[in-house]
Amino acid sequence: TIQHKPVIFASCDGGIANYNVKTGVWNLIGPGGWGRAGYLTLADAAVELVPAASLLSRSAAFRSVRIAQVQDAQLDFTADFALAASTAGPLRCFVVHFDTLFDLQPAGGQTSSFSTAPDCPPTHWKQVALYLEPPRELQAGDRVSGSISCARRKDNKRAYDVSVTFAIDGSACGTQLWRVC
Repeated sequence: TIQHKPVIFASCDGGIANYNVKTGVWNLIGPGGWGRAGYLTLADAAVELVPAASLLSRSAAFRSVRIAQVQDAQLDFTADFALAASTAGPLRCFVVHFDTLFDLQPAGGQTSSFSTAPDCPPTHWKQVALYLEPPRELQAGDRVSGSISCARRKDNKRAYDVSVTFAIDGSACGTQLWRVC
């Protein structure tokens, strides 16, 4: 049996350039700022190349899947995460990526792997940016912890509804929702 084991990671990102592209048009609305329309633009997660230099934390694994043994119901899940800010800056989004290992040795082949992390060579999978509204200010050493829930959409099992509930140094920041298509 060939073993294929992806591991899913999250990290904190301060990416001003992408954040301004995604949200800047709504900031032009006026004194009301974001308003309801601006918030709705954040409902869709962004699949994009996130510059490694914009990361505010190292990545931390939150889910591992053994593809050959996973049951359908296990593809909907909730997992805890904890991230430590390595640098200060505005937390504008959570970045999700995966690493995968292909162990072909049982079939007489070799083991190979790749990563979709921002600091690795780009792949067509890129990263998923879960933009926050509003951004939160982080100081080096701050602990960002919480849970991420991923539920497949009924209309497309390859798409997910994602929610993140998080706190910074124990102070609750709430829950936000995204669609990942």
